[in-house]
Amino acid sequence: METAFVWPKAFQNHFRKKMSKYISMIMAGALVLTAVAATGSEPVRRLQATLQEWVEVEKAVSEEENNWLIERQLIGDSIAVLTAQRDTFEERKAAAEETTSRAAAERLELAEERESLEAVSRLTEETVRAYERQMLDLIPRLPDPLRQELSAVTRRIPRDPEDTSLGLSVRVQNLVAVLSQVDRFNTTVTKVSEIRDLEEGAREVSTLYFGLAVAYFVDQTGSFAGYGLPGADGWEWRTDTSLSGPLRNLMAVYEGTREAQFIALPVSIR
Repeated sequence: METAFVWPKAFQNHFRKKMSKYISMIMAGALVLTAVAATGSEPVRRLQATLQEWVEVEKAVSEEENNWLIERQLIGDSIAVLTAQRDTFEERKAAAEETTSRAAAERLELAEERESLEAVSRLTEETVRAYERQMLDLIPRLPDPLRQELSAVTRRIPRDPEDTSLGLSVRVQNLVAVLSQVDRFNTTVTKVSEIRDLEEGAREVSTLYFGLAVAYFVDQTGSFAGYGLPGADGWEWRTDTSLSGPLRNLMAVYEGTREAQFIALPVSIR
């Protein structure tokens, strides 16, 4: 459906005034020409030509004024459209600047957070390296059963913490696994069968480890007995045949074949 064009109100008023004036002038000129036409003189003809030219000039002026009114209306409409576009652009620009400011603030916050995390990561890695060195020094001093139990984990501890491809999380897990098993062993009494090789020779013995503090061993015949203590380079074992009886009683109490009782045994605190 087409919409009919409506002339601006200002143009309509102007057009009505000009047309009224124009019609009045034409009628006045026509009356004058009619009044003097009968004379047929030369001045009348010149007046008639002058009036004709004046009418043409007035007509041209009126058309120019009409055209100017139309152009002024079009220019006003264009100005209104451009003003609206400018306002929209300013709003979008303000929104974009606000978004950019927020993004810049978020980038700054993320950069600061990353620096903080990197600092924590460096500190954590330094701590893990120190623990790994201590753990490597500790492993040889652990009792054989515990070292064998930990062998799968301790092999994963880098011998050179400064040069390893293992991730930090894996290294921490290794340390936690070792410390957990060491703590469990240290808080329990553990009985194992093992070969004890001393000056008297190699014998199969039963050994009771009281955590990481002390251990006692005795063979099946009771003729080979002694105890062990942790040392700087590993456990140190000593034979003491006088402990055979008490240690056999100790084994029986541990196995539940004998009632609990106090048994005096040597111990050393280091």
